[in-house]
Amino acid sequence: MDNTGLVQGWADNPGGLGPLYPFAGWEVAITIVCVAAWLLWTIWQARFENATYRRQAQELQRAGSLTRAVLKEDGQKQDAT
Repeated sequence: MDNTGLVQGWADNPGGLGPLYPFAGWEVAITIVCVAAWLLWTIWQARFENATYRRQAQELQRAGSLTRAVLKEDGQKQDAT
């Protein structure tokens, strides 16, 4: 049977293998960095999408396209003004 790791048998001293629990080294720092990066990206993405939405809505309102599109979808006739 081939060896698949550092443990030769269960009679060995686990303390000699190093930490056997999670977050023993750089894992905590890396986790904090990843969570911070995710939060920053989420905030940036929300702001970007909101700005894009506002810009597109203003363009539609300015040209009157939004009213025409809504009336066309509803099947209503647009008043000639």
